[in-house]
Parts: sequence; C-alpha cells; structure tokens
Amino acid sequence: MTGLTFRLSGNTAMFKKRDVNSSIYLTYNHIHKVALLGLIGSIIGLDGYEQQFQHNRSSKDKMKFPEFYEKLQDLKVSIVPLSSKGYFSKKLQVFNNSVGYASGEEGGNLIIREYWLENPKWQIYLYSLDQDIMNKIREYLLGGKSVYTPYLGKNDHLADITDVKEVEFSTPNKVNKINSLVSMNKINFSSGLRGNLENKFMFRESLPTGLVPYDNIYTFDPFVYTNQNVKDILEEECIYSCEGNNLYMF
Repeated sequence: MTGLTFRLSGNTAMFKKRDVNSSIYLTYNHIHKVALLGLIGSIIGLDGYEQQFQHNRSSKDKMKFPEFYEKLQDLKVSIVPLSSKGYFSKKLQVFNNSVGYASGEEGGNLIIREYWLENPKWQIYLYSLDQDIMNKIREYLLGGKSVYTPYLGKNDHLADITDVKEVEFSTPNKVNKINSLVSMNKINFSSGLRGNLENKFMFRESLPTGLVPYDNIYTFDPFVYTNQNVKDILEEECIYSCEGNNLYMF
C-alpha cells in the first residue's frame, strides 16, 4: 500500500485545549489528528470552521462538519515525534490583544497568556483508500503547492513541510516496539522495566481524534509514546511497517 510521508515542523506551535477555561491558554504537546487534517485540508483548498459557521447561520441545510473534516476524516495518519522522549519544551507568551472586539466597550487591552511549543518536529505518515483524495494530496505535497497557508494550530505559527516522498506500508511480521504515538486502547505495554532505567520513557497524553457532528466538540483517545516493549496488540490491523518503523495508523 502506497502512501506519503513528510517532516512537519515550525519555530512554534499552539494547539489550544478547548476544555480549559482560565486566564492561561494551554496547548496539547503534539499535533493531533483533527489539527493535522485541518492542515492538509488547507493545503488542498478545503474550507474550515469559519465557512461552516457562515453556512449554518444562513442556511436551513446545516453542515455536520467543516469541509476539511467531512472529506478527510477517513484519512489514516501516523504521528512520530522527532524528540528524544516525545516531549517539546513550552514557553509562556504574554501579549496584548488590542482589537476592538477583544477590548470591550470601555476600551483598553486584553492580556493574552498562552503556552507555545518551541521548535516542534514530527514525521507524518498518511494514506487513504479514497484514490481521488490521495491523488490530490499527493499532487499538492509532492509539488510543493498549497491553496491556503498551513500553520500549526494558529496562524501565528507557520508550518514547514519538507522531505515529502512516497512510501510503502506493509503488515509487520513481529512487533516489539511502536515508533509512533499510539492509542492505549489498542496496545498493552510491558509493565516491568528492565535494563538501564535511565533510558526508559513513557509519555502520555489524551489527544483529540475526531469531531462530534454540528458541535465540533473533540472526541479523545489516551495516547502514549514510549520505548517500552509491546506486550499485546489489541487491534493488529492498525499497525503498519514503513521505513523500518512500526506505526499506529488511525
């Protein structure tokens, strides 16, 4: 099965946690599937949340999802953090939002506090059984083209897409480790730590994997990135081998 891979990076990124209502906006530690589909959708020219909102406000025929998600939700992706232990450093940014609608009737500045990821990098793998969609993604990525500017969570954070190439996915014969982010609902890892404990790591985070129709509320899976050995694979058809890596495709 033929797919694509590319390196995705940026100076900064901010994938806002919508469920946090505080004076400080938090970010997920990794790009998640919904954000990745939005990025790919922007490259091939699919509409987003704003167009869905405008349509639903003016039409009786409501759109269930933004166009990018409607057309790309079945795209299979794998996300490999390009960091030693699956963690990118974050820095708190404080700045003024002085636009009129943010300042209120009395004027003044709205102080924004956000955590930004610093120098994030991922290796992205993807494929689709929909050949029309796959051919269009292939055309734009391999051709270095983009309809809209891709960014990492917000338009403050431009995305850099490099080293795009076609790859072949196959079914692995034996899986001892998973080299990508993987849902803990699909894999059990060995509980015992052996050898050099200093080199063992397990990074966990609940990440969005989809949208609820009409409301655009995230659905979540518990993800892990680890070098621990695999104990059991609960859903073997979601594990693929590519370029010497065992990847969770979802």
